Amino acid sequence: MIPDDIFPRVAWMQCNEFQLESRAETFYAFFMLHGRLMSVHRRFNLDLPYNSLSAERYASEIILSEYTEDGGQITRKMESLLCQGEDPRVVSDGTRAYVLCRPGIHEDSESAGHYRLVALPDRVVTGIHLPQEMQAGKNWQPFIQAGRLYVVHGYDPVTLFEIREDGSLGQMNREVGQFAIPAAHDGYTMVRGGSNGVEEEGVVYGLGHMTVRRYDHRPFFWTLNHRQQIYLHIPPGFLGLREKGFNIVDPTSLFLMNGRVYLGLAASERDWFYPQRFLDMLVEFPLSAVSELASFSRSPVAVELDSPEWHCFPASRTFFPEDLCHQIPVDVTSGGVRSRGDSGCLIHGPYLPVREPGNFVASLTYSSPCAMEDEQVGNFDISFYLDGESRGEAACPMHGTNDRPLTLELPFSTDQHVGTLLETRVHASGNAQIEIFNIRIMQSKNPGNGGAAE
Repeated sequence: MIPDDIFPRVAWMQCNEFQLESRAETFYAFFMLHGRLMSVHRRFNLDLPYNSLSAERYASEIILSEYTEDGGQITRKMESLLCQGEDPRVVSDGTRAYVLCRPGIHEDSESAGHYRLVALPDRVVTGIHLPQEMQAGKNWQPFIQAGRLYVVHGYDPVTLFEIREDGSLGQMNREVGQFAIPAAHDGYTMVRGGSNGVEEEGVVYGLGHMTVRRYDHRPFFWTLNHRQQIYLHIPPGFLGLREKGFNIVDPTSLFLMNGRVYLGLAASERDWFYPQRFLDMLVEFPLSAVSELASFSRSPVAVELDSPEWHCFPASRTFFPEDLCHQIPVDVTSGGVRSRGDSGCLIHGPYLPVREPGNFVASLTYSSPCAMEDEQVGNFDISFYLDGESRGEAACPMHGTNDRPLTLELPFSTDQHVGTLLETRVHASGNAQIEIFNIRIMQSKNPGNGGAAE
């Protein structure tokens, strides 16, 4: 059992804030090949759904990278384009590695296959074609057992099969289980894939994620036993990532290096069509076997990472407008909520208890079809609510954005408002529609007394 004073360590980390129409990079899946630390990750055009998925704007590449390690410091040495595709997973036995990814959404599945297999180090690319009655599914999870490549294809039903190096499928096992829990936004089961699997003494261990909502992914552990039965364990927290404002947490990779267990993670504030922070991490656990990670009575993922670079991230909470209150009619969109042209209070909330003094920043991301940037279409303000009354603290006008998302930042202090409830409000002027994507409350990088509204 892990001692209480030993914590996971960040071995490698990068955090970038990407804006619309930029080339975003995330989803690093790490592995060892011939004694070298490698990764594959995704590079893609970040834009709104109706732009980034169009044939004219869509682009998604899989990048192969190699790293050096010196005194525990991991540095990227080189990178190259591996193939086109999305959200790669990889598994390696040390001498051979297999990358699995979905082809680009505009590629012809007849020629490209439903999934793409790249064998390393030779870079042999093969298309995998599924039987006509099978869907491509989401987030295939590869593992190697007895020298053969297998995947967990999905959880509804639980589907496992072998993939031969020519891309043909070997033995398949499908069992209806208890994981048919459809997500409201897309109909797939909430139980979805994550990292590769690692086999130890005939048992395979891995991590997946629960897609509770399109902007809410929560990791879980899974174990595949000798009878091909999968069991899940959902921890109550995961490295303090949600407290830092990252609502999507996807496990990407799991492996051993230098006698320690390493876990790759990709985290973001929300779904990947909006300006936001992307965090990618390689976490080292003080363990020598993957089986130990899944069997702790006190799971190490329920505690925050003990490293200076991790603590530099300010506490942050993201709120989505469909979860807040409305006083005028709204339409729920794929990104948030949109007014119908009425004037009044579009959203208000979330009424967080203010427990300590401190300095914060509230950010609002919104768009309006109004093309006149000097025309005011609404107002964003911070108030403190107590005994049925709201006291305004800070406010700023909202102007036309010509249908492009814009983020406003509004600094405020809780020094005089301990014991009240924090309220954010958006008032629509009624002269143009407003679409609200999210509101984020972040502790100031210079927080003074620290403090929190929780």
